Amino acid sequence: MPYGITTTNVASVSHAGIVIGVFAALVCQIILNLLGLGLGSLAMPVTAQAETVSWSAFLWWAVAGIIAAFVGGWTAGWMGAAREGSPGLHGLATWAITTVLIVVGASFFASAGTAIGFLAGPSFTAMARNPSTGDLAASQNVIGTLALASFVALIIGAFAAYYGAQMAAMREVRLHPHMGHGQAM
Repeated sequence: MPYGITTTNVASVSHAGIVIGVFAALVCQIILNLLGLGLGSLAMPVTAQAETVSWSAFLWWAVAGIIAAFVGGWTAGWMGAAREGSPGLHGLATWAITTVLIVVGASFFASAGTAIGFLAGPSFTAMARNPSTGDLAASQNVIGTLALASFVALIIGAFAAYYGAQMAAMREVRLHPHMGHGQAM
């Protein structure tokens, strides 16, 4: 570094890694949820109970979200592996931005009842329905349960993104030991 400045105490952030991690997570989420929508539509009998369909959709959405969070975190961690600081924080930043983008997008599309609304998750779709057409207490129970289950899935997704980034950074350091910590690749 010029003028004797060192970066030993300065954590560096790979903004490109985070942005690319967000896109990787979003694309993974879209692909997996479209796969789930297609398989679910083909596999579910027309006479299936609404509760069974709702929980099946939620389970697929939650697993897809956790996998997407891991992929996004891994991508951000891999791209930021040569930087000082915690690659896990790159993964968490990726997870946070992706989560906000999905929630904002969901608020626009969930009420449409389309495939795009399904990508947002079953809890958004359930909240977008008009509870006056059915039993209000039953609607509240379904929405409350799905919201709590979504919360748990999001927390697990945060851990997946963090550990995905950590794993990618450790792998990168093992594969390229000649690249000193803090050096650009």
